[in-house]
Amino acid sequence: MNSVEVLNLSHLRQLVDECKETSIRFDLEDGRVVVLDYEAAREASFRILDRHRIQEPMSKDLVLNAAEADLQEWEKVDDSCEDKIVSSESVVC
Repeated sequence: MNSVEVLNLSHLRQLVDECKETSIRFDLEDGRVVVLDYEAAREASFRILDRHRIQEPMSKDLVLNAAEADLQEWEKVDDSCEDKIVSSESVVC
């Protein structure tokens, strides 16, 4: 996706969630290329979910993987701030 090799569905979800580009490009293994307008695809996804009464946009295992990744990122930040100045209002790193 956008020149990054996708390792698995969890990785794809992460890449899509963090996308800052106006379009998403998928280079498929058979040589075909799919390019989507990011915002239009995102809006269409919500309409499709609603139309077909699908309650969740992804399976729970992908949501849990996302939460675990967020927690690991937070722990990295927390570890890097251990010896930094802590004020009453915020942590300065």
